[in-house]
Amino acid sequence: MPRDIDAIIEVSPLAIMGMIALAFDLLGIARSLPGVACRGAIAYVAGLLALGRRATAARINRSLGGISHDALTRLREQDRVFVPGLVLAFIKMARAFGRRGHLCLDDTLIPHERSKKMDGVYWDFDHALNRNVLGTRVVLLLWSDGFWRIPVGFALWHKEGARPVYRSKNDLARLLLRWAIHRGIRPEYITFDNWYASKDNLRMIAKELKLEFATRLKKNTRLLWEGRRLQARTIGKRLLAGTRAYRRDGTLARATQVRLGDLGAMTFVVVTDDLDSQGAGIRYLLGSTPRDSAARVIERYRSRWIIETVFEDAKQCLSLQSYQGRTVDGQMTHIALCFAGIVALDSLRKERGLTFGEAVEAARRLVFARTTSGEHELVSLVPAPTGALEDIDAAKRIVAGALHAVSPLTLIKEVHAKAAA
Repeated sequence: MPRDIDAIIEVSPLAIMGMIALAFDLLGIARSLPGVACRGAIAYVAGLLALGRRATAARINRSLGGISHDALTRLREQDRVFVPGLVLAFIKMARAFGRRGHLCLDDTLIPHERSKKMDGVYWDFDHALNRNVLGTRVVLLLWSDGFWRIPVGFALWHKEGARPVYRSKNDLARLLLRWAIHRGIRPEYITFDNWYASKDNLRMIAKELKLEFATRLKKNTRLLWEGRRLQARTIGKRLLAGTRAYRRDGTLARATQVRLGDLGAMTFVVVTDDLDSQGAGIRYLLGSTPRDSAARVIERYRSRWIIETVFEDAKQCLSLQSYQGRTVDGQMTHIALCFAGIVALDSLRKERGLTFGEAVEAARRLVFARTTSGEHELVSLVPAPTGALEDIDAAKRIVAGALHAVSPLTLIKEVHAKAAA
C-alpha cells in the first residue's frame, strides 16, 4: 500500500469491479464476451465476491450499481451464447500457460434444499452433510499447473428420465475430455477418483486420447497379476506383506505391474495413507505408465486434490449455491461466472503472494485512493491493529471535520448543545 495517500476518492463497489475487470482483461476473458455481456459479467462476479450468499441480482444492483437488475437477469439466461464463449476463453488460457499442467476430473453437489421447482435439481447424496439433499450435480474438468485452476469444461448431470437422452456422469466426463483435447489442451496426465475409473473411461483416455492417467481403484476391481485375475484388495494385501516398501511422510506403499483388460501393462500401487480426506486407510491406485514408481503414481493422484479446493472456494467465497432462478440456463451461467471469479482471484493472489482467503478479504476491502502526487491507486484497506481504539478520540475529530458540512450531523450537534445548556 502506498505511503503517500492523500485521500480516499471511491469506496469499494467501483474498486472491486475495477479489479475484476482488470483480471478479465489480462486473462483474455473480456475479449471472448460481447461488450454488454462483459460488463454484466464483471458486475455479477464482483457482486458474488462482495455480497456472498446474499448476491441476488436485486442486491447486486442496489449495493454495487453499474448495471440494472433486468440486465443481470437477462445475462443469466444467455447460457447458450455466454457459457461456451467463457469456456473457450478458459481453454485459451490453459493453452497459453504451456504444457506443464495436468487435468483433474470430478463432480460436486450444489445444494438447493428449498428449490423444488428449479429445473435440474434432484435428490442426491451429499457427502459433506452425509445425507440426501435436493441439489444440482456438476461434473468439472479442471486444468492446473499446481497454482492456476482453470475450468476447461463442465456440465450438469440430469437424472434418468428427466431429459430425452440420458447421460451418466461417466458419459459427461468423456464428452468433456474430448471437448478439451480436441481444442488443444495437452496435459502431462489426467487424474480422477474411482468413480471415473470405468473400463470405458480408461480405454478412451489411454487408447483414443493417448493420455497418461493416475486414478484410485475400487477394492473389488479385478486385475491380471502374475498370471491370475485377482481383486485389487487381494493384490494389495499380498504386496503389503512383502518386505521392500516405499516410505515417506508416514506413507507405506508398494508398487507392482498389472494388466487391466486390453489396456496393456500398468503400475498398481497399494498405499496406506489419507490421500483424499476420507480418513487414513488402504488405497489402491493405478498409473498408466508401466514399471512406474510408487512415489510418482501417488504424487500424481494427490494432485487431484486441487479440484476439491475449487469446489470449496466457489461454495464458501463465491456463493456457488446462491442461485435462486429456476432455469438450467441460469444455473449454467451462474456456475460459469463463479469459476471466472476463481480464476480472477487466483490472478490477484499470484501477483501479491496471498492465499485464496487472503485474496478474497483483500478484494472486499479494495478502494480507490489519490496520492499526494495526484495519481490514482487501487489499494486494499487493512484491519485496525490491536490497540487502535486508544486513538479513537483523534479519529472522531478527523471524521467530524470531514463531515462538518453534512446537515443531519450539524442538526444533531445543535440539539445536543441545547440539551447540554
